[in-house]
Order: sequence, then C-alpha cells, then structure tokens
Amino acid sequence: MENSIAKVLEQLANEPKVKGFLVTDWEGLCIASRGVAPSQSAGWITSLAEASLMLRKDMKTENKDPPFIQVDLDKYVVAVRPMESVILAVYRETDGKQ
Repeated sequence: MENSIAKVLEQLANEPKVKGFLVTDWEGLCIASRGVAPSQSAGWITSLAEASLMLRKDMKTENKDPPFIQVDLDKYVVAVRPMESVILAVYRETDGKQ
C-alpha cells in the first residue's frame, strides 16, 4: 500500500467518531480493514461504488469528481468514496438520533 494511503488511513483511525475503515480494489478484493469494518463487506462496497459511477454517467453531468455514497446503518454511517485505483469506506458512529 502506498505511503500516502497509509498516512490517510492512520489519520482516519485517529478521528473521534471513526470506528473502522475498509479499502478494496475494483475487483472486490479487500486490501485493508480496521475496526468494525468487516473484510467480507468488500464485495458490496465495490458494487455500491460501481453503481454510483453508472448513475453519474446516466446523469450526463460534466462533474468528473467521483461520487460520494453514504449508507445509514443502525450504529454506523458508512461513507463510500470511489477513487482511481481503490475504493474507501469509512465507518462512523452515528449520533443515535433517528
């Protein structure tokens, strides 16, 4: 794993509400996992990222930034960000309000 990615992951791990993260490649292979982020979720994280890119194409937008996806779970909010060579999913603790 690149040093720059390792630094970002280390910073993420020290954020107060971050309870875990997962890095996967575009084939669904888990590259790194920490905390509450199960490595078994790499497949659905990859599927979400791919689907978000298809939505972006369907919208025919000029915006070239990768989409940001957020999934609300009971205890966590999972933020998924497709990148050029990997997909990052960050598991944050919710504030408990629904």
